[in-house]
Amino acid sequence: MDLRRLRPAEWVLTAGAAALVVSLFSPWYGLGRVGRTFTGWESFAAVDVILIACAAVALLAVVLQATQETPALPVIGSVAATWTGLTALVVVALNVVDRPDRFADTRYGAWIGLAATVALAAGGWWAIRDERTALRVRRSHLESSG
Repeated sequence: MDLRRLRPAEWVLTAGAAALVVSLFSPWYGLGRVGRTFTGWESFAAVDVILIACAAVALLAVVLQATQETPALPVIGSVAATWTGLTALVVVALNVVDRPDRFADTRYGAWIGLAATVALAAGGWWAIRDERTALRVRRSHLESSG
């Protein structure tokens, strides 16, 4: 694994995936006057699993970019990260706009999750658009060691 192969888009994907996982452990909803809050893990039945899977796909795209010599697998990973990021964005946006009936208000964890899913979708799209490959990294490494 060579972290020098990572482009800025992969760092955005990493930050978005980490923020999404952290947001699931933060308060998403509250009961208002009672003061009780519920995390993403407590609030959802299947949505939390979908969001974790989306974060895992984004991290897989980062690992593929850092480990593969050819651009084929990293491109596939970037496309998958973009689509799962868009899926996560829609899922989280729907849960922010139309929160479950039993909750009175939306808390900061939901907003962090929304921002994280935007970062996943944008980072995946940026990774697709960025045509730089690890070849430039290898050339600069060979020039500095030779």
